Amino acid sequence: MEYKLTEFIKNFPENVILREDLTSLGSSRQISRALLTLVKQGKLAKIGYGVYTKLKYSALADTTYLPQGFVSIARIALTRMGIKWDISEAEKAYNEGRSQQVPANPATKLLTRFRRKLSYKGMELRYE
Repeated sequence: MEYKLTEFIKNFPENVILREDLTSLGSSRQISRALLTLVKQGKLAKIGYGVYTKLKYSALADTTYLPQGFVSIARIALTRMGIKWDISEAEKAYNEGRSQQVPANPATKLLTRFRRKLSYKGMELRYE
């Protein structure tokens, strides 16, 4: 099962993998066990309930990292789950040139109800 899941993830076009994407691979228990193994091996990271993301390895730092950054990955996850969202006012102001202050950890404005938490290594998606 682990090999099947690894091959599926390798060929999956997106960096965010939802639990629903894996239902055709086997039973729920087999999938859970294989996902846990891949998380322990550092090939995947769990960022929320039923939400996983691919990790890349950095030989320079000898660690794994998110390929697109946490905020970007979390926003992709929101889109994949069908949650409507928009960028924050501070981010809009910076993008339009009305502000020179770079939003370091921008909030995400949710347009649909969503109460789950998305986090990775101490970083958490902030909602507005």
